[in-house]
Amino acid sequence: MRNGVGIFLHKELKEEEYSVNRRNDRIMSLGVGETTILSVYPPQAECKEEEEENVWRELDSVLMETPNDERVIVGEHFNGHAGKKKSEVGRINGGWNYGNRNRKGNQIIYFAIALDVAIANTAEDITTALTFKNGKNKSQIDYIMCRRKHLREVRNVKVINGDSVVAPYRLVVADLNILLRKRSERTNQREQRIKWWKLKEDELSRNADKEILGVTSAKGPPEDKETWWWNEDVNNSFKAKKEAKKKWDLSGSQEAKNVYLLAKKQAKRSAAKAKAEAINKAYEVTKT
Repeated sequence: MRNGVGIFLHKELKEEEYSVNRRNDRIMSLGVGETTILSVYPPQAECKEEEEENVWRELDSVLMETPNDERVIVGEHFNGHAGKKKSEVGRINGGWNYGNRNRKGNQIIYFAIALDVAIANTAEDITTALTFKNGKNKSQIDYIMCRRKHLREVRNVKVINGDSVVAPYRLVVADLNILLRKRSERTNQREQRIKWWKLKEDELSRNADKEILGVTSAKGPPEDKETWWWNEDVNNSFKAKKEAKKKWDLSGSQEAKNVYLLAKKQAKRSAAKAKAEAINKAYEVTKT
């Protein structure tokens, strides 16, 4: 989350290769596979024209850097009216729009022509085209754009009238219909291991092997976290460590801290010693 803007990613898409790139405070992108989705927020009308031009140049750079065969979806709050006029710009402006084109609308059209992108929410009859409504003032100033050759993949572009992200702006949504590669079944790569810790059990003989001991499921450590080597000395040392930690937390003194560090060190030594002894004993059993 930065400057109040964040990205929600469906849990299934987390399995795909993805990246988030914050170009600046006004342009942010999400890359999923061969698709790049851009969120753009140009300066408001009262801002300097130079600042507005910088955003357009940066947006040009982003699209130019993206390989031509990859999808680019741009969601923008342009503050401009693309207008209903179709004629010479029919490839990028379907004409299903609200209002007449203005100066900022011309910037949108020039940008779209130069980079051959289409305005998706003007490509078909949208009865709920208004993206801004405040009293008698209403307009369509938010657009979803894509490369012209991918326009057929952007469907069901609409404005949610009953939902405002920030009043009086309305939420614009669209469906992107693309085929994702089929995920291969993930296989567990962990190696199976003999349950050596069972050698402490009386029913095992000198011929104990995999068939008798069994193997792990290769799904990770057992629930007891391999504490088969645990003994009374280890148990007491860890209890002492726990008590020392409580006293340090309560007092916060350096003396209590030193006692805790010493107890912690002793607990590690006890655990290492007990585990080594248990392993040696297990190997002795297999030899006899």
